[in-house]
Amino acid sequence: MHESPALHPFALSDDEVALRHLAREFAQRSLAPEAGHFDAAGAVPAALLKRLRGLGLTAVCAPEDAGGAGLSLRALAVVCEALGAASASAATLIGHQAGPAVAALHALDEAGAKVLAQAAEGTPVAWLGQGAETFDAVVGAAEAKALVGLQATDEGLAVVVFTPDQVRCTPLNPTPLALRAAGLCQVKVEGKPSILLAISQTQAAAILDAARVVDAAVALGVGTAALDEAVRYALDRKQFGQAIAEFQAVQWMLADSATELDAARLLLWGAAAGDGPVGPALRLASEAALRTADRALQIHGGYGYTREYPVERLFRDAHHAALTA
Repeated sequence: MHESPALHPFALSDDEVALRHLAREFAQRSLAPEAGHFDAAGAVPAALLKRLRGLGLTAVCAPEDAGGAGLSLRALAVVCEALGAASASAATLIGHQAGPAVAALHALDEAGAKVLAQAAEGTPVAWLGQGAETFDAVVGAAEAKALVGLQATDEGLAVVVFTPDQVRCTPLNPTPLALRAAGLCQVKVEGKPSILLAISQTQAAAILDAARVVDAAVALGVGTAALDEAVRYALDRKQFGQAIAEFQAVQWMLADSATELDAARLLLWGAAAGDGPVGPALRLASEAALRTADRALQIHGGYGYTREYPVERLFRDAHHAALTA
């Protein structure tokens, strides 16, 4: 995995280092080798997601009294980047539950305590986003035991919680180009929510920021994986009697990608820790991932468009990140 720890102005905490190691080890052993197959099949196997949730990653930001670790969004960003480098679909499934869904349930206080505890322990919970009667491109909606989102009311924004029988989930058709294994569905509300509670603008902003942190971290994971693939191919591919990694033009592309990803990572870590807005971090991370994936495709040449190499999938996922930033 590419990283430049010497450039980081502050170090990760012991908890964050341990979480990154846990997520990275699982991702590289169980997700990365099969990520292309998940994409082709249109789903991450339920048994694998159960194992992933069993690691406690959905409880990273949940408060301790709900069975969580009570850590900051930066810890979740570290986890989602590690998972995203192996499978953007799996990382988004876990991240949207652990980030914005948990943050919204926490804002409900006692009203959402039961669902929050279930989400922290790994019961599938979907993050709907912000909408009214229809929510588009919801990750993991069909398998969720609860669906959490934000809804506008006469008094402002409110957190809403639906049970599966109160909504209709329709898989996206045609199949999306990116996040194909994330169970993307259109969700239409068919009944009153089981919980509806008005929240402040500050609380709503914090919930939406949690979603942005997750999306930015997944984009960084995709970009990092694309850079790793580009380096690996450049070292292996020979032209004119030498590896193409020896060509200055290729070195420039790799160096530019590494620099942009490091810059985006630093900005995201600061924003996730409360030092600055999250929006610019998401924008920079998604743009860095897209440019890195594009350069990786150029380095691979025509092979990059084939499913024989992971760059094809990473390129599609990076474009999705850029479009949703």
